[in-house]
Amino acid sequence: MVHWYDGFLFGNGLTVYLLSLIKERMPKDLGYLLDIDTFLYELSKSCLYTAEKELFQILYAGKSSHRGDFQRLKEEIYRYYARGGSSNIEYEYGKFLYLREKGAKTYDSDIVMSVFPYLYNFWYNWTYHFLMENCYWEDIRRFYQTIGRCLSKNAKIFTTNFDQYAEMYFPHVQHIHGKFIQLRKLEDLNYVVDGKIEYETIWGYNGLRKWEEILRRRTDSRYDFSFFFDNTLKIRHLLIFGLSFKRAAYVSKEFLEQSSVYKENYDKACMIDGHILERIRDMQNTGNVGEITISYYYQEELAHLSGVLNYYGIKHTRFVPYSKFPFTI
Repeated sequence: MVHWYDGFLFGNGLTVYLLSLIKERMPKDLGYLLDIDTFLYELSKSCLYTAEKELFQILYAGKSSHRGDFQRLKEEIYRYYARGGSSNIEYEYGKFLYLREKGAKTYDSDIVMSVFPYLYNFWYNWTYHFLMENCYWEDIRRFYQTIGRCLSKNAKIFTTNFDQYAEMYFPHVQHIHGKFIQLRKLEDLNYVVDGKIEYETIWGYNGLRKWEEILRRRTDSRYDFSFFFDNTLKIRHLLIFGLSFKRAAYVSKEFLEQSSVYKENYDKACMIDGHILERIRDMQNTGNVGEITISYYYQEELAHLSGVLNYYGIKHTRFVPYSKFPFTI
């Protein structure tokens, strides 16, 4: 099953799949490095001395007076994971908002959520250097090469990911939400907006929040937002891989049962990446996007994606299970 796609939009599902393939070739005792949740959980238990030492240097400039703060941070990370948290913090923050409304508090969100973008960037840097130093870059390059065989020569490539593994094969990848940096100190990732500290990487518990951040940064040369604003962009056949277009977590099952009118509402205020769906719909309505192929992992996700795309009026779609794509190392 080989099609020529002249547009490729991928999300974190692709990186998770890549790392799962590499993990099969690694010594079992090092597999935790490729799973951010396991990595941070082990770090919170003081099991990763070298990583802990480096993180303390980044977050607190190695000042011994902040040892207590660092210990509290580790304790909150431990509580976060012990109570079912995950690295999908856009979803987790929405879940926290829902729990807060119910008066339930399971961890200190001010600490965990404010520091998680730094932790995510730190984990990526740590894992990236490990993979490069141990020659796994060849596997990564082969993986993206198998993707390249399904794309036309001048295909446009976009990603919601912050990681830059794809750049090992593709020379031009547009990161529509920003990308990770080489993090050496806390301030490196900071992005100041109207006197308020945000992050260079764009996070948001729904598409509306992300869209507001994109508009604020539209003219900043650090970003390439042509996916959203270039009206000359034309794609005949777009492949979307590793994007599940989840609802925001505060739109809970309980909420939907009580307010059934929202069951078929997938507006960007209700979706984590609804702003992307709006853009694809608008491009299709102006003839700038033709066919769309989208991957899915399981039947429940297929039903969800079908309902979401139908809500936005996105047409000419084809759903393909991820296992049918010849992407491998």
